[in-house]
Amino acid sequence: MGLASTAAAQSGFTDTGSSFHRADIETLTQMGLFEGTECADEQFCPNDPAKRWAVAVWLVRALDGDDPPPLDESRFADVDNNEWWMPHVERLAQLGVTAGCRTDPLRFCPDGTVNRGQMASFLVRAFDLDEAPPAGFEDTAGTTHEANIDRLFASGITVGCNEDPLRFCPNQPVSRAQMATFIVRGLAHLDEAAEANEAEEERDRFTIPEGPRGDDTLISAGRDRTCAVRLDGTVACWGANSLLHRFALAGLRNVAAVSTGDNPDGQGHACVLHTDGTISCWGPAGSGQLGQGDPNRHYLPVKVPGITDAVAVSAGARHTCAVHRDGGVSCWGSNYLGQLGDGTDRTSYSPQRVSGLSDAVAIASASNINCVVHRDGDISCWGWPYTTEDSPTVLRRINSPDSFTSVSIGWGYVCAATVSGHVDCWPHGWEPVNGRRIPNMTDVVEVSAGYDNVCGLHRDGGVSCAGRNDAGEIGDGTTNDRDRAMRLAGITDAVAVSLAVGDPGESPHACALHADGSASCWGSNEVGQLGDGTNTNRLVPTRVEPVATIPADQVPLTPTGLLQTWGDALVQQHEADYPWTRVAWDYVRDRSLVAQSGFGGLVWRQCYASRGEFGCEAIEMHITEMSEDVFVHELLHVYDLHHGLAPSRAWGAVQLYFATTYPGCWSDGDISGAEVLADTVSHVMIPGAWLTYYNSPGCETLPVPSEPTAEAEQVVLQGMAGRVPDWYTDNITNGAELWAAWLLGPSLPALANLAGEFGGLCSTDWITYPLDPEQFPPSNPFRDGGC
Repeated sequence: MGLASTAAAQSGFTDTGSSFHRADIETLTQMGLFEGTECADEQFCPNDPAKRWAVAVWLVRALDGDDPPPLDESRFADVDNNEWWMPHVERLAQLGVTAGCRTDPLRFCPDGTVNRGQMASFLVRAFDLDEAPPAGFEDTAGTTHEANIDRLFASGITVGCNEDPLRFCPNQPVSRAQMATFIVRGLAHLDEAAEANEAEEERDRFTIPEGPRGDDTLISAGRDRTCAVRLDGTVACWGANSLLHRFALAGLRNVAAVSTGDNPDGQGHACVLHTDGTISCWGPAGSGQLGQGDPNRHYLPVKVPGITDAVAVSAGARHTCAVHRDGGVSCWGSNYLGQLGDGTDRTSYSPQRVSGLSDAVAIASASNINCVVHRDGDISCWGWPYTTEDSPTVLRRINSPDSFTSVSIGWGYVCAATVSGHVDCWPHGWEPVNGRRIPNMTDVVEVSAGYDNVCGLHRDGGVSCAGRNDAGEIGDGTTNDRDRAMRLAGITDAVAVSLAVGDPGESPHACALHADGSASCWGSNEVGQLGDGTNTNRLVPTRVEPVATIPADQVPLTPTGLLQTWGDALVQQHEADYPWTRVAWDYVRDRSLVAQSGFGGLVWRQCYASRGEFGCEAIEMHITEMSEDVFVHELLHVYDLHHGLAPSRAWGAVQLYFATTYPGCWSDGDISGAEVLADTVSHVMIPGAWLTYYNSPGCETLPVPSEPTAEAEQVVLQGMAGRVPDWYTDNITNGAELWAAWLLGPSLPALANLAGEFGGLCSTDWITYPLDPEQFPPSNPFRDGGC
C-alpha cells in the first residue's frame, strides 16, 4: 500500500483493547486506512456508527492502495469541495460503489450513518461478490439491498445478526469496528480470488496432487455421468443429460475438485470445491443435500452458505460432507442412518459440524456412510453400520497397523491406500485385518472403489484395476473378473482416477484424467458416460471427446434462462428430423419457466367453446424435471393442445387415434389420449426415454409395463411429418365412422382439428366447454350424413 502510517498506527489505538474487532482494526491501521478518520487523538471509537464519508475513505484506500488525487469540485451537492475527503467520495462513485443517497439534486449524505443493508451493497460492489441464491433471512425480503445481502452472506463475509430465526437486521447501523472487520474479510476475498485466477491462468498441465485424498478429485465418475475439472478451472460433464450440464455448469470458475453423488435412483447431486474454500452444488435436494436450507432442486450450481474454508468435499447419495481448513467436518442432507455424524437421525438442510473431529484432511462419502483420513494417517467412519443403536458412538476409529493416504467407499466396502502404496479393502463395519490387500497393486497414491472392484492411481501416472468386470470396467480388454490388479495399457500420465459404484442392475464405468487435461474412460456406456460420442461399452481406455465450452455471453444466470438456452439447443438438434419441435418451441419459449413442484412438467392450457369457435390454447409450459424426455413430452403437449400449430387434418387424425385407442386413460377434462400420445413421441425421438404412462396403472387398454405398439409409432411418425396417418385413411372413410370413433374418447382438440372433414359440421351449437354428452347429436353430425 502507498499510504503513510501515523503515530496511532505505530502505537495502536488506546480504546480498542477489548474489542472483538481489535485484530482487524490493527490490520487496517498498519495499512494506513484510518489516517485522518480517527475520532480523537489515538482514539478509534469502535462502537460509534460508521459515517458515510469515513467509509468512503476506507474503501477507496482499501481498493486503490492510496489516496486519490485532489479535485476541484464534487458531483454531489452536499459534499463540501473544501473537505479533504471530497476526492475519496468522488472516487467511490467512479468505482461504481455508490450512487449517492438522494437525487434532484444528487446528494451523498456524508454525515449519515451506514446501516447493514447499505454496507452489504457497498461491499458487494467494492469486492465484486458473486451472485447467490436467497440466504433465507426473514427480515430482508423486498428490501432494496436484498440481493446484495444474499451475496454477502454466500461469500462468508457475514452470517447475519441472529441465527434462530435467521435475520440480517438491514436497518441496524454498522459500527466503525464492524466495518473494519467487513473490509478485512472483503480484502481476503479479493486476495483469494486473485490467487485462484493467477493459478488458473498459469496452469497448462495437471500434476498428481500431494497429500491425502478422498472421493473429491479432478475427475469423478457417477452412476450415469462423469465430471472433470478443466485446466482453466471450469468443469466439463458427459453422460446423461450432458447438453443440459454443458449450459448449467458453464458459469463455474476456479474449481479445484469435483464429487458426484451416487444415488441408486439415478437422481444424484454433485458438488465442486473452489480454490477460495467455498463449495458449489447442484442437482436434486429433497433431503437437503445442496445445503441451501430447503429441499429445492437447483440445476444451476449454488454456493453452500457459510462454507468458506473448505479443503475437501464429498457428495454421498443424499447428503454431502466437507472438510474445513481447521480439520473439522461439516455435513448436511439425509441423516436417517446417522450419516451426518450428530448422533441423531434428523435431516439437516444446512451444514452442521460433526462432533469429535478436528484433524481430518480427506473425506469419502457414499450412500449412508462417511470415512475421513486423519492427519496421523488413521481412518474414522460413521453412519451405517458404524453408528447404530447398539453402537451409539458417532465416530469409529478403524483399527489398522498401517497409516493411510487415500480412502474411497464402494458398494458394501471401504478401500484405502497405505502410506507404503498398497491398497486394502474391507467390508463396512469390519476392520482392514478382516479384508484383503489387493495383489499386484503397489505404489498407489489414490484409490477409487466401485461395485466389487477397485482402481488405483500409481505415483508414476499409471492406473491399475481389479475385481468385478461385467462391462469391462477393469479396462484390460476383457470382461473377466480379476483377482489381481491389471495395469491398464496406454495410461502413463494420469493425475486422477475414478470408478463409478453402479449396482447389479447398472454396470459401472471408470475414467482417468491425464496431465494435459484430456480424459479416458472405459466400461459401461449406456447413456454416453464414457464421453466418446457413442453408447457402446469399451473394454479398454478410450479418449473422451472434448466438451465444447459455452461463450461467456451465453452462460445462463437463472433457471428459466437455463431452460430457454438448453431448449434452444435441444430444438436445434431435433428440428431437421422433427420440424414440429421448432413450431412448438417458437410459440412457447417465452412462456416457459422452471417450477420447483410438479410431476416432471406441466402445460397450462385453456379450452374454449363459444359462437362457433372452439379448441384449446397453451398458456405456459412449466418444467420441474429438466431432462430431454420430459422436455419433449411437455413440448408435444404444446404442439398437440394449442390449436393452429399443427396441420389440422394430419394431427387431428393422430389425436383421434390415441383418444379412441386409449379412451379414458389419464383423461384430463375433454382431452383423451394426450399423455399416451406424448409418451409415444418421446419414445420415438429419444432412445431409452422413461415412459411414465406406459409404466403406470390407470388405463384398461394399456398393459403395465409396456411400450408403444408398431402401429402407434407409425401414427406419430406420419403425423409429425405432416402426413395423414394410414390408420386414419384405412379406417375413417365417412362422417359416421369419424363420429363413432370420436365418441369412444371425446376430445375437444381432435374435434377442433377434424371439424372440416366430410363437408364440415352441420352445426356447432352442441359444442360446449366442458363437453356435455347430453348435448351430443344422436347421429353423424357431419354434412355427408345430411343436415
